[in-house]
Amino acid sequence: MLLQFFTLVSAIALPLLGAGTAGTVVGSVLLSISALSLIYPYICRAPAILPHAENWTRLYQLGKLQAGEGRKDTVDAIALALSSGGNVKTHPLLLGKSGVGKTQMIKALVEAIEKGEYPELSGKQVFYINTADLINKEDRTRILNRLSEAMGRHRNDIILVFDRIHLACQKRDSAILGEQLKTLLDPGIDSFPHVIGITTEEEFYRDIYSQNPDFARRFKRIQIENTPPVETVQILHTALLKQSPKILTQPQAFETLMKKTKAAFGRDAAEPASSLKVLSLCVKKASESQKSAT
Repeated sequence: MLLQFFTLVSAIALPLLGAGTAGTVVGSVLLSISALSLIYPYICRAPAILPHAENWTRLYQLGKLQAGEGRKDTVDAIALALSSGGNVKTHPLLLGKSGVGKTQMIKALVEAIEKGEYPELSGKQVFYINTADLINKEDRTRILNRLSEAMGRHRNDIILVFDRIHLACQKRDSAILGEQLKTLLDPGIDSFPHVIGITTEEEFYRDIYSQNPDFARRFKRIQIENTPPVETVQILHTALLKQSPKILTQPQAFETLMKKTKAAFGRDAAEPASSLKVLSLCVKKASESQKSAT
């Protein structure tokens, strides 16, 4: 590209300025371009878009990401793991059955970072990736390389969240992705300094721990349990205000709803997801009743 530019500038400047002056002008221009190309990576802003990833920080800033109902102690543990140093990086891995709020923890982390609650993570962007989207691509052997190239020198300002990360370690061709990711989890110039994994405990032991124990050792496991009753009530109250703020509730309504949920789904049902599902059905029926009455 520089050679083509040099030829074009020379063809224009030579007849107008003469050989001596044209050579000086062209040389100065090329020197300026070379200098700019060297300093540009240090002055350009961090990328807002990465391949196959959603920028949850950007969505939160635009008001398009619903704030998560994360437990403070768990979010603190995630932030501590992300900011830990040392020669061997240990990335947080969220374990818990579906519906206990693992993804909500990430949303809560995004909100906390943006509010300045973790100065050590200030300015970092959180990108969400569904691992299934990576292993289903024909060019999956190049996907992580392209992701690394897009991060460039700003990789330390980026937190990558790999949901369903166990898929990268399953047998079949997807295991190649796990081997590549394992290398990128270690410290290095082209590494991924900040990674959060999400999976269930069963899938972790079946697909990661048994298939790729070296991969498992790159992570610090953080167990996500069901929300306690008091916290589940708070989450239900917040959800109702967002879904239908005009609906009035009787005292102990949420506690009754939770009892009905356990009766329907069992005492081990995932919370708050199970109660939220029942609440949504109640809101839908209440809305339909109001429409019928009018």
